[in-house]
Amino acid sequence: MSVFEAHDLCKSYAQPRQKFLGKMPRKMILKQVSLFIEQGECVALIGPSGSGKSTLAKLIVGLEKADAGMLSFCGQQATSFQPVWQQEIQLVFQNPQAALNPQMTIFECIAEPLRNAHQQQIDEKVRALLEEVGLSSELLTCYPSDLSGGQQQRVMIARALSRQPKLLILDEAVSSLDMMIRQQIFVLLKRLQEQRGLSYLFITHDLRSVEKMATRFYVLYDGEIVEENTSIHTLQHPFSKALYEAMLPLYPSRKRRECYAK
Repeated sequence: MSVFEAHDLCKSYAQPRQKFLGKMPRKMILKQVSLFIEQGECVALIGPSGSGKSTLAKLIVGLEKADAGMLSFCGQQATSFQPVWQQEIQLVFQNPQAALNPQMTIFECIAEPLRNAHQQQIDEKVRALLEEVGLSSELLTCYPSDLSGGQQQRVMIARALSRQPKLLILDEAVSSLDMMIRQQIFVLLKRLQEQRGLSYLFITHDLRSVEKMATRFYVLYDGEIVEENTSIHTLQHPFSKALYEAMLPLYPSRKRRECYAK
């Protein structure tokens, strides 16, 4: 069963008016984009900067409205994001420093989506969420600036989980982290996926992250889905192949090691 589907989504933005050229035509960002995500599945979306990845994420969570197309969530179809989906679809941003209010404690950051619940329930829920993402309750009185980048991203994940979502959109959520912390976040996300039955839309430009997280992926290029695949080793589109060829090896070759040794 598909938890989410997008059908022929289109999105354009107005361009600045030029003094001598008059009104400019709208710039197309997304051109009839279609994809689906099964329940409990992690689907990746790959593409270069400016390809429309983040715009698509904004359409899915209702931060932007599509010009045309159809969205479907758990069998409910609509031409745009529906408020009733707000609890079920959550977005984890790339930069937690910008997404977390620096004047709020970690407790307040996580508890904000739960403000309508009873205070005792909020206290218990926040502590449980913090433990679930691998953080100590001692951090509840700290501020975002007191935490490392990896800890801040765990707080963002805990905040997203507070609404009991079915779909998490991870928009470059690990790209700013070093390799060791990134691997820890991968382990955390996979554990949460198994325990909660979560579905993920994993937005990235890193093929190695795709290989670790996703069972299937789409390639978005110049606003269009140009490829759907299940393995980064069988890529077909020229951009996909170029991205694969630019990927650094996991381990340096013997010749390179000898060069460094000298």
